[in-house]
Amino acid sequence: MKTFKALFIFLIILNACQSKNGSISELKNDDQNAPKIDQTDTIPFSIKKYRILVHPSIEGNSTIPLILDNGVPQTIIDETYLPKIKGQHTIDTIFGMDFPAYKIFPNFKVQFNSYTFNIDTIKITNCKLFDPNIEYGILGYDFFKNKIVRLSFEDSIIIVSNNLPDTIGYERFKLYDIPKQSVKFFHFKFYKNNNYKEANIGIDLGSQFSDFKKELILELNDSIENSIHTKSIFSNILYKAIVKNKNDLLASSLPNSFYSNFDGLLGIAFLKKFDIIIDDINMNLYIKPINTQNNHK
Repeated sequence: MKTFKALFIFLIILNACQSKNGSISELKNDDQNAPKIDQTDTIPFSIKKYRILVHPSIEGNSTIPLILDNGVPQTIIDETYLPKIKGQHTIDTIFGMDFPAYKIFPNFKVQFNSYTFNIDTIKITNCKLFDPNIEYGILGYDFFKNKIVRLSFEDSIIIVSNNLPDTIGYERFKLYDIPKQSVKFFHFKFYKNNNYKEANIGIDLGSQFSDFKKELILELNDSIENSIHTKSIFSNILYKAIVKNKNDLLASSLPNSFYSNFDGLLGIAFLKKFDIIIDDINMNLYIKPINTQNNHK
C-alpha cells in the first residue's frame, strides 16, 4: 500500500513538472516574439588636460585614446594610426585653419567593448598640424548623432541609449542647430530693462575654457541678478559664473566670425560640474548640478 501511494505521489509530481516545463516553454516563445528593448551601453572615460578621452577601436584595430569633441562634425584619425587607408584628397577647414585631409567615405566600425556603431566618414590627417596635443584623433559629433548620450562626470562614464533615462532633477533646454556647425546651442534667458533677453550659448566638450562675448558680459553685469531666471538653478549658476567667477572663463577670445552664431560657449572646466544628457534624437539638453551646494558658492 505504501508502495502504491509513493508511486501515485511520484506520478502527480511528474505531471506537475511536465506542466511547469510546458509553461516555461510557452513563456520563452512569448519572450522571443516580444519587441526587443533598446540596448544601453556604458563607456568609461577619463579627463586629461581638460579633454575627455575614450578608448575605442577602429575597424577592429587595437584601441586608441580619442578626444571626445562635439565641436568637430566628423571623426578625425591621425594618419600614423590608419596609414594604409586611401581616400579622396581634400583641403578642410577646422578650427579656422586649413590642413590637408583624406576623406574616407565607407562606413567605419567604431567599437567600445560590446558597443559598436558605424560612422559614415572618417578624416585621416596629421592631427598635430592643428593641435600638437592630439596624438591619435578626435571622436566627433557623429558619436552623438541619433543617440541619447549621458555624461556622468561624477562616475566618469558615458551612457549611450535610444531611450531617455530618468530625468528627475534635470532641467531641460531646447537645442538648436546652426548650418555647417556641429556645436548645438540653447537659449540662456536673462532680464534687463524690464524685458527678457536671450543669448545663444553653445556646448563645447572639446574646449577647456568657456568663452563669451564681451557685450554679453556687460549686459549681464547690468542685469538684475535675482530676476535672471529664478526658476532655473542652472541659469543662476551660469549667471554667477559669468559675472563673478573669472576662473576658466574668457571674454571673446574666439574670432568675431565664429561669434556671429554664438554669444558664448561652455567648456569642460565648467560643464564637468554637471550631469549632462545630450538628446540628439529630440534635440534637448538635460542638465543638473552634481553638487548643488558647492555650485552655489
